[in-house]
Amino acid sequence: DYTDWTTYRQLVVKWNNDASSSTDIKNWKSVWAFRLGTEYTYSDTWKFRGGFFYDFNPIKDKRFETRMPDSDRVAFSLGTGYTKGNITIDIMYQYVKFIERTIIDSYGTGVSIDSSLDGNYKSSAHLPGITIGYKFQ
Repeated sequence: DYTDWTTYRQLVVKWNNDASSSTDIKNWKSVWAFRLGTEYTYSDTWKFRGGFFYDFNPIKDKRFETRMPDSDRVAFSLGTGYTKGNITIDIMYQYVKFIERTIIDSYGTGVSIDSSLDGNYKSSAHLPGITIGYKFQ
């Protein structure tokens, strides 16, 4: 996937009750994302799934902000699907690892130059999910 984030130049918030507004400069860059997934049909009842993705980060170091502390990330997922009659149950788990990111000389967002957001950032996420469905016929 290719996403043209260069069109996201700024975020403007205008208040209805007066003429004031706030402009937050973004100037993101366009990036690629690579995804791969597979499904194995064991039977009419059971399906097994797996996936992987690598997303590149669109936020430039100078425009780093804590509202969107993004970095390149890699993820792995596993799942299974069960179907019996009109009922389906899908269960999944995904682990997302954000690649550690060091920010130097950031502008910050809504902060003074003396209080930029420079530092090391790292995180991860565990994302379980379940879906239960019923087909009306």
